[in-house]
Formats: sequence, structure tokens, C-alpha cells
Amino acid sequence: MSDPALEPFMDAGMHNACFMAWPMREQFIREFNEYYETHYRGMRFMNENGSIEEREPTAGRVL
Repeated sequence: MSDPALEPFMDAGMHNACFMAWPMREQFIREFNEYYETHYRGMRFMNENGSIEEREPTAGRVL
């Protein structure tokens, strides 16, 4: 994956094929979504397929 949103979570050598085969994918997705909810008010969200979606910021959060 080359999305800059993943930089806090990815090693430089990790790519899409590795992610899809990774046994801890659900934990990774949960941590990704928690990170972006905390730091960016949920403006990015990773679905269960590993695709990143843009969405409106969560109300009441401070950057």
C-alpha cells in the first residue's frame, strides 16, 4: 500500500499482498481506525477489505 495514511502503521517493505495475508489484519484495521479517530477526527476509515475511505470529521474532536 502506498497511501500516506498508512505510514504510522507500515514498514517500508510491507505491501498490499502482505497485508491481505497478514493474520492480524482485524487488529491492524482496528488500530488504524482508532488512530485516525483520535488524531484526525475519523476523516479516514479503513474498511474490512483494507480499503481506505474518506469521510466527514467526527464532531467534537480536537486535532
